[in-house]
Amino acid sequence: MKKRSVYSQILRIKYKNSIIKTRLTVSVPSITNYTGCDPNFRWDYSKYNGSGITIAVVDTGIYNHTALSGRVLHGKDFTGSGTANDTDGHGTHVAGIIASNHPLYRGVAPGVSLINVKALGSTGVGNSFWVIEGIEWALIQNNFSVDIITMSAGATAEANGTNGFACFVDYIVKYFNVMWINAAGNNGATASIDVPGDAYNCITVGNIDDKNTINRDDDSISSTSSRGPTDDIPRIKPDICAPGENIISCNNGLGFVQKSGTSMATPHVAGAAALLWQYYHKNPIFGISENYYPMLIKAILLHTAEDMGTPGPDYTYGFGYIDLVNANK
Repeated sequence: MKKRSVYSQILRIKYKNSIIKTRLTVSVPSITNYTGCDPNFRWDYSKYNGSGITIAVVDTGIYNHTALSGRVLHGKDFTGSGTANDTDGHGTHVAGIIASNHPLYRGVAPGVSLINVKALGSTGVGNSFWVIEGIEWALIQNNFSVDIITMSAGATAEANGTNGFACFVDYIVKYFNVMWINAAGNNGATASIDVPGDAYNCITVGNIDDKNTINRDDDSISSTSSRGPTDDIPRIKPDICAPGENIISCNNGLGFVQKSGTSMATPHVAGAAALLWQYYHKNPIFGISENYYPMLIKAILLHTAEDMGTPGPDYTYGFGYIDLVNANK
């Protein structure tokens, strides 16, 4: 089947609803404080919780959830709905994985600030022009400084790294010194990476099933997580994997809801990147400007990930399973 043009609709990365189990209380420690890790290198949230770092969430909007109180700096709608509020639930769930301050369902980086870029509508569908307008607004037309962009969405198009959307992502990362973290997709087949996950400069995220245990020994790739390679050289994609199965996070209303997919894995990586950014902001490396932090943090995340699958980077896990304990060493 011929792949759709990159400028057609962007479909939200699909997820499924299941029986509710405790998940952020599993998925977050599985990357920051997992069973059997060296206690000297567990992530110290008393010092580094993402404070001072800003993440733009490109999604269906963010609901005014109590667990996100004080976390959302600003928001704007680019879908024509007239409100930046989330009427779908996907964007609020993503935001909660990053920044929830609920005592049980706490996010990866509960101290970060969020910018709500609503570029997907109430059914989870948008287009690349809405995303481009939203990113322009977030980076250029406001006084706040965005460090990280996370988008749990993609389009079925030729993932060759030279399509218009991938080139846009690469340009944004290069010239605005930000990180772009994108979901790989939920197609589950070889060479099924969604656009713009094929962009050279973004971090493309696959979905790990943590089996509802903090112990990582039983964790494995989800059957639905999109695999590489890209359609050009070919190149390794995804870049890294994170927990994304049956994750409980904020609902667009009261309470919490469970969802699955690379949509849920992606904000885990965005939150982890914020933690590292705050660390290096407080502990700068002599001779390295903060303009280089996106490259530094990407390199650290990829090269400290736990190698899974075939030895070395591969088309299923990328560089491996995100591991902030190893990064902390």
